[in-house]
Amino acid sequence: MLASVLGINTGDSDFSQWSWNHYLDHREIRDAIQTQKHFNLEVQEIDVINFNDLQSWLERHQIMHNEMNAVFELDGNDLTVVDFRDLGQRQSWLWLNFFEHRNVRAALKI
Repeated sequence: MLASVLGINTGDSDFSQWSWNHYLDHREIRDAIQTQKHFNLEVQEIDVINFNDLQSWLERHQIMHNEMNAVFELDGNDLTVVDFRDLGQRQSWLWLNFFEHRNVRAALKI
């Protein structure tokens, strides 16, 4: 699951496959936090990216990262600023996002 968080297939122009896999990874992390740490983190609607209102998606996604990082007192990044059309920005954002998922998963031992 984690590997699918890192890359967006170039043929997936609306990122639908990536966003679904990414959402599932967030759910798996959330469920593990609930089971292991007994924190009930909020579920945000991030499984579909609405590019007509990208900022709202980015902010909902950031809430999920802020909450999961806070459980383990991990530093996070500002994931609310990205232009997905710019390949360099997209790749940098994907790596920052991936590292946060990886760090939380390591803390959870999943």
